[in-house]
Amino acid sequence: MQARITTTGHVRVTAAGEIALTLCGPAGCRATVTLKSARRIPSRWLERGRSRVVTLARRRVTLPPSGRLELTLRLRPEHLALLRRMGMIRAAARIETAHSRSRTALALHAPAREGIASVRER
Repeated sequence: MQARITTTGHVRVTAAGEIALTLCGPAGCRATVTLKSARRIPSRWLERGRSRVVTLARRRVTLPPSGRLELTLRLRPEHLALLRRMGMIRAAARIETAHSRSRTALALHAPAREGIASVRER
């Protein structure tokens, strides 16, 4: 059995820049989870430099005996600012172990603005 990411589709990033993902795989398996933009980000969205694929977050984990892990990745402040400017980034979440690799497509959505939430409650 290979390790894989079970979270799919659209993911809302919290205001603190946290992304919640669910992993499953063999118990005790060590894995590296990498979250990158699926395509090159145009230079007009970046603060400097030319267009490039951006590595948004990376984390090394060990799966517990249950084989299921709720993982939280945190964006760096400059990547959270980029997401807020763009509104949404199509990303690829990749999990790599010693024996396998898998990839899942995600759409990361910027945190809701404070003013918008208060208008919806009325």
